[in-house]
Amino acid sequence: MPTPLARSLQPPLAQRAIFILEPDLAERARLSRALEEGEIRQPRRFFSRSAEIIEELIGVLRGASPPLLCFLRCGGPDPGCLDVLRWIRLHDVLREVSVVVLATEDDAGRRHEALQLGAQCYAGEPLGPMELREIAHEAETVCIAASGHSAFDLPCNLLLASNATAPVIDFPASTQTAV
Repeated sequence: MPTPLARSLQPPLAQRAIFILEPDLAERARLSRALEEGEIRQPRRFFSRSAEIIEELIGVLRGASPPLLCFLRCGGPDPGCLDVLRWIRLHDVLREVSVVVLATEDDAGRRHEALQLGAQCYAGEPLGPMELREIAHEAETVCIAASGHSAFDLPCNLLLASNATAPVIDFPASTQTAV
């Protein structure tokens, strides 16, 4: 697990890559256009096979910057997208990486397995620019929350609500202990 110092040396979220497991070149081009139209400027890394994306993620385990987000296409010639998801979730250092499983058909069993394994989303293709923007924004939110730097910036933090007084919880006398 990275130390606080290592985390502080990570590049800004806008510079963290989006990893995309997509073997089809035409679909890569369509997805790139949709990301551009959605004004998502993060660098993109495309991978044709599950083994390639895992190899790149091994670099993260060795200290490279983690991606902001991984899109994993299920189906096609490489059926290993859920294996990649499972592998990602086995490593604490990758816990802040959002994973979106892309599917051309709604397979209830695969969707259930993806969600059980820790995917943030199981999305039908094709995704439009607005949907991609929303996914990227959620990935940034997950990353910030997982980094531990945002505990006092949460929108639901009642201590920081404007003109709010801190909530006080009175504990019954039987649960209090003398110090």
